[in-house]
Amino acid sequence: MTSFMIYRLGNDAPVRLAAKDLARCLRAMTGTRAQVRGVKAFCADRPGIYMGLGFTGIKAPKEDRWDDTLLVKSAGESLILTGSNGRSVLFAAYRWLETLGARWVRPGKDGEYLPKIEAPKLTGWDIREKAVNRHRGICIEGTCYLEQVLDLIDFMPKLRMNAYMLQFRVSGYFWRRWYERDVPGVIDEPRLLTLEECAALDNRVADAVKERGLLYHKVGHGWTCEAVGNHGSGWEQEESAPTEIRPFLAEVNGARNWWGGVPLNTELCYSNLEVRRRFVDEVITYAKAHPEVDVLHIWASDGMNNHCECANCAPLQPSDWYITLLNEVSPRLTEVAPDMRIVALCYSNTMWPPYQVPPAGLGDNLIFMFAPISRCYAHSILDPKCSAEPPLEPWQRNQVGRPRANSDYRDMLKAWQEYLPKDTDAFVFDYHYWIHFCNDLLTADFLHTTYYDVRQYHRAGINGMMNCQLQRTSLPTALAQIATAEYMWSDRVTAKDVEDRYFPAAFGPECELARDFLDAFRKLVGVSTNHDHWWNGRAPRRTRAIVRLLRAGLPELRAEMQASAHPVQKLSWKLLTHWARYMELIWSAIDARARGRADAHAKIEKAAAYLKRIEPQVYPWMDIPFWLHAPNAIQGQWKAEDEQLLVKA
Repeated sequence: MTSFMIYRLGNDAPVRLAAKDLARCLRAMTGTRAQVRGVKAFCADRPGIYMGLGFTGIKAPKEDRWDDTLLVKSAGESLILTGSNGRSVLFAAYRWLETLGARWVRPGKDGEYLPKIEAPKLTGWDIREKAVNRHRGICIEGTCYLEQVLDLIDFMPKLRMNAYMLQFRVSGYFWRRWYERDVPGVIDEPRLLTLEECAALDNRVADAVKERGLLYHKVGHGWTCEAVGNHGSGWEQEESAPTEIRPFLAEVNGARNWWGGVPLNTELCYSNLEVRRRFVDEVITYAKAHPEVDVLHIWASDGMNNHCECANCAPLQPSDWYITLLNEVSPRLTEVAPDMRIVALCYSNTMWPPYQVPPAGLGDNLIFMFAPISRCYAHSILDPKCSAEPPLEPWQRNQVGRPRANSDYRDMLKAWQEYLPKDTDAFVFDYHYWIHFCNDLLTADFLHTTYYDVRQYHRAGINGMMNCQLQRTSLPTALAQIATAEYMWSDRVTAKDVEDRYFPAAFGPECELARDFLDAFRKLVGVSTNHDHWWNGRAPRRTRAIVRLLRAGLPELRAEMQASAHPVQKLSWKLLTHWARYMELIWSAIDARARGRADAHAKIEKAAAYLKRIEPQVYPWMDIPFWLHAPNAIQGQWKAEDEQLLVKA
């Protein structure tokens, strides 16, 4: 074949991108020319690669906005790449490239592995796949800068993920975390972004989401603030609420004010008709102004035990008032934005369903979202070993506590499902790759934990997952993130399947060294039985063995980093080596503490200093401010323990 002809049906943005990227990858892999041309229909007498929607006579997937099906199929001398929607055509293009050996081992061009191959034949192909889970998304969190977020969004369709969420009306809280930092070699001129600049960054992200046909989720917390004239863009503090709006705020312990000084964490007086009118009007006004949003999240505050205790609110529990709001929002949204869906959040104050108010006003536009933010990640969500007795009873107003085990979340989920109509769409808003990811292989092993999580959620009636996560999760590898996406797409793939595809592309001929090293470390560390303080209770014999493993492995990792010729694989070895060195430092400190040595504090400070020192080398793949939480938390606990001993002495 002297050249590839790629014929694009239609002008849908994801199809245009699919054709363009397919041509680029084929040129890089085969050295063969690839041209893209727009056509109106498939023509059997004109062989080539046809991609788009609207094929007839080949049993093409039925068009569907929400559910993703891809088809890679030969027709005569031609190849057809199509799907149930524009993004599924993009999925089909990447799926075919995968069969040719292409791999994406982390976001960005430096994670794209495109092997040199002979030009593939277009005959003999028949791949039809439908996503097992409808919702497969990522929500912005962490310390974020534009270029990396755009790389992540570009990465998502390569993993067949289909949804992205920007929190708040404007996600300035996450952008400012990055652009305000002063980090030599990373950010040379820190600055405070204006609201308009943050909105412009949001718009760039939204454009990238729409170009790929991903479902665009928006807002979440903040409606309670907006309803009383406060721009809820993050967890900023204010000394006190203006006098004129205090009657609208929740009365707690006899006072109406910002809860803990944070507007975003403040509930409202929902028995007040004017409050509910303001809340609902804010939602409807926003929906009218933002037709680009596919899924609008209607959450209450981000606080706990902060619901109104006034005489008029007291007869109903928090979840009753929440559903009262949604009963009023849902039908009005159907009128002004019939294609937009809303998300109801099971979280914090609303972990248990209503006692009295039925879901009478909720329509087909509702999606239920389950958010087990305090769950245990050492066990899968329905692991019977992660249980507590006696069964947890629903909390009364402002007496909410932290669930004791994953079994508590199981019971809460079941109670909500019994309350809602049986056909209610649902997904989980989980936090594996938030702060917990920085302890992956320390408190949990997400490559394997998410395997069971995804399947157990699905069997429990949850139709997918939105990951509330750091945007940079590629150190030591992006393996767990990739695996989670694969588990959501197919119920047949295993952790071993993902590893078998990942390691050769990411690490090259000596990939088994990296695989064996990570596996040995995982097995030696084991599952933590102390979820919050995973470093506690480690026997000196175990901590010493972990340090020995790391010290023995580091020279081999460095040697492979030096020897590797492929840029993608060389970077993989570099990131793994940095991670192993950090692990050696932090476990040396834990080992010193386990042995009662006085230099444990100095060692843990050395681990934190190492993270800060390597940031200019690893920041596109590692969110250092969040990784610093672990050594800082360890140091803080040790200092508190030492101070208590001094007091007793």
